[in-house]
Amino acid sequence: MRCVLTGREMAEVDRYTIEVLGIPGIVLMENAGRETALIIDRKLREMGMDREGAPVTVVCGKGNNGGDGFVVARYLTFYGYDVVVHLLGSKEEVKGDAKTALAAYENTCADVIEHEEIIDRALEADLTESVVVVDAIFGTGLSKEVTGIHLEAIQLINDYSPFTVSVDIPSGVDSNTGKIMGDCVEADLTVTFNFWKVGHVVTPGCTYCGEIILADVGFPPDSFNVAKPGVWLVEDLDLFYWLEEREPDFHKGDAGRVFVVGGSKGMTGAVVMACEGALAAGSGLIYAVVPSSLNDIFEVKMTEQLTIPVDDGGKGHFLKESAEEVIEYLKRAHAVAVGPGLSWRNDTAELVYELVRRVTVPMVIDADGINVISENPDVLLEKKADIILTPHEMEMARLLRKDVEDISGNRVEAAREAARRWGVIVLLKGYRTIIASPKGRVFVNPTGNPYMATGGMGDVLTGIILSYLGQGLDPIGAACAGAYMHGLAGDIVVRRYPRTPVAPRHIVAYYPDAIRYILGGHPGEERSGEE
Repeated sequence: MRCVLTGREMAEVDRYTIEVLGIPGIVLMENAGRETALIIDRKLREMGMDREGAPVTVVCGKGNNGGDGFVVARYLTFYGYDVVVHLLGSKEEVKGDAKTALAAYENTCADVIEHEEIIDRALEADLTESVVVVDAIFGTGLSKEVTGIHLEAIQLINDYSPFTVSVDIPSGVDSNTGKIMGDCVEADLTVTFNFWKVGHVVTPGCTYCGEIILADVGFPPDSFNVAKPGVWLVEDLDLFYWLEEREPDFHKGDAGRVFVVGGSKGMTGAVVMACEGALAAGSGLIYAVVPSSLNDIFEVKMTEQLTIPVDDGGKGHFLKESAEEVIEYLKRAHAVAVGPGLSWRNDTAELVYELVRRVTVPMVIDADGINVISENPDVLLEKKADIILTPHEMEMARLLRKDVEDISGNRVEAAREAARRWGVIVLLKGYRTIIASPKGRVFVNPTGNPYMATGGMGDVLTGIILSYLGQGLDPIGAACAGAYMHGLAGDIVVRRYPRTPVAPRHIVAYYPDAIRYILGGHPGEERSGEE
């Protein structure tokens, strides 16, 4: 896994490196600017552009991110580019290492153009004529809404820049949360230093970064320990180790007995899709525990899984009296999923609460299981085993009694809050799915694409996670592996058939390709067809 830092954690790495290890800040700034310039130069030459006289505009703020920009401008000038630097503020406002970098640029190259209260029209002209624009306005320390000349400059960059490179993170993206602070630069390339930041990997910030290149600017190896990261990006190699090779004498019982509890009139397909997901991910024995009046439908729809009908009095949904019978069947389970197609009513709520209180094997709760839990979330504190909740943003909002906007604005903290409050693993679905543990660790899933926005996707995901639980993965591992493989299968579909909507059955059909990719693919290779 790749560690991902918040802006605050990165500031602690800076402090330790400068104050404790004695590496001057100007050295780090020089390294950052030089590495960024080298990357820009290489990228432009790959695009077939000639260095000599090619116009470049660098837009700098007054802080250290602007200082990095002054260094970038100096090196690009040395390489032969025709560089113009625009400073959002006055030179007198630039302090510390950034002031040193500004002086070095002006002493060796040219004067910067200052914009103190209004944006000079020269910026628009330079942006229009440039082959690349370098955004060095704000770095990882941004903590308030972008306004004034900074907002205007960002909007001009977005309107006129043909190719934008952001230094560290696109200006306007909160590095701690990924939130857009009013508006942000829409980068084609972001060069960041030593560590990815949270704003690079979670929505909405990640959608504005373009390609991300990690540059080494000389932070010491033990800076990782100083940072104490709490967020991690799941990678291919993690799946390689999770997907263990089976021994020759392996049998179906070793692959886990898993049970899906769900189904109601009009929603039988959800249970079927969850069972199909579990089968694709490798479960040996899969049981669908369903209302008895619907059992004939399930018998027709499923040929590779077993059904267990539970008396429903002909209602087409579970009754609260169903709990004892269901729990008796679940005594044979290695893992349980509750919720697909369950329906949201008083009877099913009582069933779910009893399962939470009494089931002693790991459990995934999804869909209507989450909806009924949202009416009494503290029942989770009575659990007897590990529970994975898999809400989307609206379901999370109901659980936490918050607005959906509060969840989408800080998905990492929303998932972390719920996980800590109720002692469960939370998998917050969506682009860049978030997995949070009760101890506060957070994992970000990088796979998946917008063409997977189809009803039933969550049911297949539930089945995949259930399968990995039943095969013995720990709950965090099962959630991370399930989300990654589910998204990867969808990415493979879209890569082969661009702009094609992905149905739940496609995830099942392409799951073997996803496994094959993990076993023989290339870690870090771009997989999504279109995002």
